[in-house]
Amino acid sequence: MIAVVSKNERLAAFLVSLLTEQGFSLCSRREALLTVLDLDTEQPSKEDRALVTVSENIFTQCDLVRPFLQKEFLALCRQKLGMEGNFSAECQPEVAFHAKTKEKATVRCELLPDREAVLMRGETIVLTPAEWRLFVLLYRHRGEVVSTEDCQAACRLKGRNGKEEGNSAAVTVAALRKKLDHRFGVRLILSHRSRGYSFQG
Repeated sequence: MIAVVSKNERLAAFLVSLLTEQGFSLCSRREALLTVLDLDTEQPSKEDRALVTVSENIFTQCDLVRPFLQKEFLALCRQKLGMEGNFSAECQPEVAFHAKTKEKATVRCELLPDREAVLMRGETIVLTPAEWRLFVLLYRHRGEVVSTEDCQAACRLKGRNGKEEGNSAAVTVAALRKKLDHRFGVRLILSHRSRGYSFQG
């Protein structure tokens, strides 16, 4: 008996669909043996018997169907409910939540300008030119909010025909989150609605 609690309608619908496809019974939060809670929109309750915490940062629109996330998420739900089976030691959504909420959790990054890459936890992550320019901009102003306009400018360059080329800042941030945040279960780049983005590593 699982309850899904989120004000994010798209995320809630995805989780409900995924759980029902796997044969889990859904119920109200008060009746649930396990609550799947979106910490971006809700807070735990004293009545919750067991929790699996998720974050919209991980289940972004373009990543809702990533197979390994589905597998690890379902494994953690089964584990919390005490069901038998082979389970992953960690569920990436929960890791992401803890990285986001621990006191100023930090991840060491090293810039590799000659390769336009980032070194994190011994891995070299190569970025596209637009991703590199935006990451460097945010990294150099870490702890500060960089305006959407400045982020947008970093992502775009004039092409051979003189016209600006490149993706929007939102698309580039999503790509960076795939390569860094999601890969390492952290939250380096924060969105500030109507203001811009910041780097908290």
